[in-house]
Amino acid sequence: MNAGIAMINRVKGGLPIPERVGLYHAFVEPHLDYCSSVCSTALKKLRSSIKVVQRNALRAIVDNDVVGIWM
Repeated sequence: MNAGIAMINRVKGGLPIPERVGLYHAFVEPHLDYCSSVCSTALKKLRSSIKVVQRNALRAIVDNDVVGIWM
């Protein structure tokens, strides 16, 4: 997951937001979907770790000042 987020961060300046969302759907979202289904009964700490990854992915897709609105 972190490798996918790092890739989105590397290309962030050269791609428009819809293209970055496509990269998220291709490289990050499948892992999060699997984690959420497997870890649905997981500990609160593990669930918060998944939320951190989702927040990092959101920051990679949009500008950081926009992320503050949604958090």
